Amino acid sequence: MGISRNLRRVRKRDGNDESFDIMKLADSVSAALASVGDNFKLALQFSETIQVRLAEADDVVTTVQLAETSCKVLRSYDKSEAADAYLQYRAEEVQAVADLRIVDNNEGTTHFDRQRLALSFVRDQYIELSVGRLVARRVERRLSFLGYVRVSTCLISSLSDVESHSLGMRSISGKSTLLGVDRSSLNAWLGGACIPSQGRCGALPQLGPDSQDLRPLIGEEVLSRFALEDVLNTAHASAWKNGEFDLYALGDWLRPTRMWLHPQPCENEKEFFMRVADTRSHAHELQVFVPRTMAVSELAAQVPLWLQSPACRLRFSTSNGQLAQQWAESGVWHSMPVSSFMRLDYAEAQSLVDLGHTVVQWQPPRPMPSEADQSCRTLDRGAAINLALLATQVDAFDTDAFLARVSQTLTLICDVFATLAVRAEHNDHPRVVIVPAGLEQALDILYPDARLRVVKRSQLVLSLRNRFEKIATQNEVRLEYSLPPHSQSMGARLAERDDLNLCDAYDVSWATVDGDPSLKLALDSAPWLELSAAILHNSNLRSRFEPQSQPSRISPSDDFNVCT
Repeated sequence: MGISRNLRRVRKRDGNDESFDIMKLADSVSAALASVGDNFKLALQFSETIQVRLAEADDVVTTVQLAETSCKVLRSYDKSEAADAYLQYRAEEVQAVADLRIVDNNEGTTHFDRQRLALSFVRDQYIELSVGRLVARRVERRLSFLGYVRVSTCLISSLSDVESHSLGMRSISGKSTLLGVDRSSLNAWLGGACIPSQGRCGALPQLGPDSQDLRPLIGEEVLSRFALEDVLNTAHASAWKNGEFDLYALGDWLRPTRMWLHPQPCENEKEFFMRVADTRSHAHELQVFVPRTMAVSELAAQVPLWLQSPACRLRFSTSNGQLAQQWAESGVWHSMPVSSFMRLDYAEAQSLVDLGHTVVQWQPPRPMPSEADQSCRTLDRGAAINLALLATQVDAFDTDAFLARVSQTLTLICDVFATLAVRAEHNDHPRVVIVPAGLEQALDILYPDARLRVVKRSQLVLSLRNRFEKIATQNEVRLEYSLPPHSQSMGARLAERDDLNLCDAYDVSWATVDGDPSLKLALDSAPWLELSAAILHNSNLRSRFEPQSQPSRISPSDDFNVCT
């Protein structure tokens, strides 16, 4: 007779049924064989034989029948000592559990009840009953191995977490110590004098600016900790905690990370800014673009002041040189497409440079977006990947191993994106941005020789872009490079969590541009750049940024950044 393809059902002592697990039986038989010096490698063969015998019985077998059949099979093959050891092991386990007492916080004691423990998981953590029973059974087995007579409720919680983590699940006890909030920190935040630590494990709250009410940030802190403890799985949270990646706006993951707004055709200034005001609560960050083709008044100059809202972070961009000048004079940071900045005469550009509140944005030519994307482009998720940390995990010059490690982390990040998108009820194929962090440090580690580093830089960046796009496609996310949200100190958080002491904060970008040599390298390989207007204004590479004469096949130069 062949072995039954369908696992038998086993009725446990508590009256519940579960599927017959041949590997669990093999573990018990192996322990019995090893205890008397027999060949424990035969355990699986004995277990299969036991399964054949059980297939001849009823559809449901009890644990007593399972034990009796196991002993009969062992004895039939002259393994009487192993059979006795198996029975003794089973009897000792049952007695150990019967003698076990749980000490609660009030120093009272109760009998250990596996069924009660499983139901507590269902009630408190909303997991499936079958999963709760599995974890409770594994906890019971561990306790029987320990041989303790009394254990605390804290130990039960810790063992529950250990077993749930071994199954690839989050903490099941509801008392995870990974990212807990202590009362002293909460009291400091409620007092308004400290900024929450944004989910950084073990970090204390930071002092905030004077006269600023920081209590709204408590909501983001709670949401970020909830995501790490109850939404993402153990692998996600561990990689985040170790500093492999950081997420844009983790404390606001229920909303899209960024929305970019552009006036619609025939939409006047007032209508556009009213649409901007109505959209503020729809995303964590709102990027507002005012093209030079729109007729604007003093209202546009005052927009950064009256649009401010604690519910949204605002960033402003324009291709209108006069409006940029007004914003700069008011101390409002803003960006300009590189082609628009190049259209300014020298005096206008120098004035913006002197005011020091203008950055320019560039990207290679790209197809024109659809009309819907032209007026409002939504970015669902964003992350920074810690290349510096990944570079320390491979040997110098081993680019293939480094790229393989990058692929592993990118796959994990995409899985995080998908998990958060499902829970937040966003798109099935989220639109995301992934930005390198610590690229310069990674290059230093991979290529210790300075000359080789210059030669290899563009090649490595292009290889990284290829990996980013490949992994994104495989995981059904839509990868974008342009208009990333503000880094929000992700570089500092990653440098703190990876504990490499390479620097206080990593640059979160495809290139660090501080002059013409680095700008030339960036233009050859980076998919997106944001740099100081002063660097471009004083650059000898200005000819590379001249607007193309026929931009019809690419996106309008008012809205995107092109170069020849």
